[in-house]
Amino acid sequence: MKNQKGFTLIEVLIAMVIVAVILAGLVASFQTGLAAFKRSEDYLAAGREREVFYLQLEQELRNAVPVSLYPFLGRPDRISFPARLRRYTPKGPEEGLYLIEYQFRNGQLMRRETPLKKEGLRETEAAAETLFEGLREGRFSFLTLAESGPARWNGAWGGDIYPGLPRGVQVELSGGSFGGRGGHKTLLPQGVLGIQT
Repeated sequence: MKNQKGFTLIEVLIAMVIVAVILAGLVASFQTGLAAFKRSEDYLAAGREREVFYLQLEQELRNAVPVSLYPFLGRPDRISFPARLRRYTPKGPEEGLYLIEYQFRNGQLMRRETPLKKEGLRETEAAAETLFEGLREGRFSFLTLAESGPARWNGAWGGDIYPGLPRGVQVELSGGSFGGRGGHKTLLPQGVLGIQT
């Protein structure tokens, strides 16, 4: 019996314990890596949503047109303006005039788009959507050209004081997918303020 080769039961049990410890470490590292990947995907998706929002807002603002029936109106919590936009339909691209409205309310940023008919510019059916939820703060400000002195950002635009379109719009958001404070400025390339059609 002394010449028999093989492993004793104790050696097999020790080897199994070592393999189990190594496998547990591998599973834990895999789960940690998977959780980190999920967090980074969520962060990147939120970043893409923010970027798409800023691009859409910028495109709409750059296509804003002064219309006397629907003037550009802005307050710290809302903005409303007519814009000439191109929409893609099953019949192909169609260009039209839309009344665009953004509003911060109850921790949400909402957008409403109302097509304006050319006959008398009357409103038709509106499409509304909630863009972001869980916001702590949202604020618009508007770039004003002063008669004398530098341009400055104001919390309101519209009424008799400022005809036409502002030179720029700034939006500041915090909370939700914006985390801390995030902001974006859009300068509007307008030739002359106060042109109304």
